[in-house]
Amino acid sequence: NAYTYGALAGTCAFMCFFVVHYGRWQVDGFDFGIAIDLGWRQILGQRPYIDFPATTPPGFNLGIKYAFELFGVSWDSDLYFSAIFACATLLWMYWTMTLLRMGRLASLAVAFAVECAAMLTHCLWWYNNSTLILAAVFLLSCLVYARGPEPVGVQVSYLTSLTLLSLMKPNIAGLMIAVGVMLLFFATRRKLRLVMLTLGAVVAALAVLALNHVSVGAMLTSYLSVARGWSKNGYAAWGPFERHSSLFWVSVLSLPLLGALPKWGMQVWRRDWRGMASTLLLPLSLLVAVYGMLTNGDFRDLECTALLAAGGVIAFGLRWNGIFLRRITIAILCASIAGDLYFGAARTFVYLGGPHMFFEWRDNEHRIDSGFLKNMRVGAPLIEVEHEVKQALDANPGSYFLGPRIDFNYAVFGLTSPKGFPPTFCPGSWFPISAEPQIIQHWQQDRFETLIFLKDQGYPFYPQEFLDIID
Repeated sequence: NAYTYGALAGTCAFMCFFVVHYGRWQVDGFDFGIAIDLGWRQILGQRPYIDFPATTPPGFNLGIKYAFELFGVSWDSDLYFSAIFACATLLWMYWTMTLLRMGRLASLAVAFAVECAAMLTHCLWWYNNSTLILAAVFLLSCLVYARGPEPVGVQVSYLTSLTLLSLMKPNIAGLMIAVGVMLLFFATRRKLRLVMLTLGAVVAALAVLALNHVSVGAMLTSYLSVARGWSKNGYAAWGPFERHSSLFWVSVLSLPLLGALPKWGMQVWRRDWRGMASTLLLPLSLLVAVYGMLTNGDFRDLECTALLAAGGVIAFGLRWNGIFLRRITIAILCASIAGDLYFGAARTFVYLGGPHMFFEWRDNEHRIDSGFLKNMRVGAPLIEVEHEVKQALDANPGSYFLGPRIDFNYAVFGLTSPKGFPPTFCPGSWFPISAEPQIIQHWQQDRFETLIFLKDQGYPFYPQEFLDIID
C-alpha cells in the first residue's frame, strides 16, 4: 500500500509540474484568447448564450470561471485548475480500474496514458480535452456498474460522472451518454435503480446550471444553431498525411478490442443478452473516437482517451485475450505516453494555433514578470505586441475593441469585453451564419472610440461587409 500511495502521489506531482511548467511556455493567440475571454466575461457578470454568442459547453465555461474565482484572474489560474482536474480524474480512473480487477501498476499506467493523451498534450483547461477525459471516466463507471452495481461508491461514481459529462461538449457527451446508458439498461438486472440514478444525474446537472444562472433554453438553442457545422471541423478539413496517420493510430489503438471478440461470440451463442450489452460498452470507445475525429477540430490523440481505457480493461482486467495482445497493449501504452509527453513539452497544440501568432520555435524564453500573463515564457513578438497595445490604450480614448488574436488583452488590461460580440468571430461554429448581420449591426451600434488590430493580419472569418465598416 505504501508503494501504491507513493506512486499515485508521485504521478500526480509530476502531472501538476508538467501542466504548470509547460502551460507557461508559449501563447496561442487564438485558443488561449477564447478561454481567457470566456472566463473574464463571466467575472464581469456576462452570461454565455444570453449576453454574448457562445457554443462552448457550460462545463467548460464554468471551469474557467471557477479557476479565476478560486485563484485570481491570471493565466496561472487556468493551469492550477487543469492540474487539479487531471489529478482528480487520474485517481478516479485508477479506482474504477482496480474494481475491474486490473493490477495496480496496470491501472496507474492506463490512467496516466489517458491523462497524457488529453490534459498533458494541451496543458490548459479546454472544451475538448476535459470532455474526452470525462468520457473515459463515464465509460469506466459504466463498466464497473455493469459488473457489480451494489456498492454505494459505484453508484456515486456513475451518478457523478454522468452529471459532469452531461455539462460537456454535446457531440462526444451526447453519443457516450445515449449509447452507454442504453447498453447499461440492458445489462443490469435492477433497472429501476439505474433509471433513478440517471434521473438524479439529470436533476443534479440542471441544479448546477440553475445555481450558475445558465439558461438551458438559450444553451440548447446555441447548440442546435451550429450543429450542422461540426462535421466541417474534423476529418473533412485535414490534409492527406493527417488523415492517414490518424486512421493508422486509431487502428493500432483498436487492436486490444479484438480480445473481446471471443467473449462476445460466446455470449451470442449462449444468448446471454445482458452479457452482450455489457461487452458492447467496450467497442463504444471506438465509436466515440471515430466520431470525435469526424467532428472535433483538435489534436488527434485526445480523441482516443476512452479507447485507451477500454483496451487497458480488456488486456489487464477481463483477461479475455492472450499474452500476445497484452504485450501489444503494453507497447501501445508506452508509445502513447512517450509521444504525448513530447507533444506536450514541444507545445504542438500551441503551434497548431499558428506559428508567430505567437508560437516561436527559437525565440521563446522571454519571461513576463507581472500582470495577467505573469511567469509566461514567450517570444519577442508577443512582448512587442503587448507593449504596443498598452501604448494604444494610453494614447487613445475608450471604449476599446480588440481584434483577433489580441482579444485576450481585455482580461490582461482589465477592459470590458463587448457584449453581443462572440469571444471569437467564427460564423457557423460560434454562432449561426444567419446571425452574422445582427452581430455586425450590434457591433456598429456600440460605436467604439478605438479599434486595435494586429498589423498585416488577415481576417478570414470577417465578411466583406464587416471589413468595410471597420475601414
